[in-house]
Amino acid sequence: MNILTFDIEDWYNHDDYSEDFEWDKFEVRLYEGVDKILQALSDSKTKGTFMCLGWVAEKHPSIIKQIVAEDHHIGCHSYQHQLATKFTREEFKQDTYKAKCLIEDVAGIPLILILLRLYLSSTSSISATKESNVAIAYFFNKL
Repeated sequence: MNILTFDIEDWYNHDDYSEDFEWDKFEVRLYEGVDKILQALSDSKTKGTFMCLGWVAEKHPSIIKQIVAEDHHIGCHSYQHQLATKFTREEFKQDTYKAKCLIEDVAGIPLILILLRLYLSSTSSISATKESNVAIAYFFNKL
């Protein structure tokens, strides 16, 4: 089995850069990168899984639609790429559900994967996500 995944996010799409989530003021560079990835995959007759932010589905739905149109898998990487440890359990469930719904609505297909940004002690976030009936992958940061 070969597995190939891509995180579809722009350089400012994470809370390590800034706590400012007003991203509409930044230049969007997603389109060119996604186009290059899709072309390379097409040229090599390869399929991938694209981990997308709910924010991307909301603000740039054509990116999600283009990925799906080329028969790739879609996954979720939260709404705005915040660390799961920054949420209460309920806030985390709401963020994940919001992102999942946005992506699925735009894609027109169910998600196959949710990718979490966690610290090694984030067991409440893991259990909250397991309730969504979607496969979960974990990206752990060391404490």
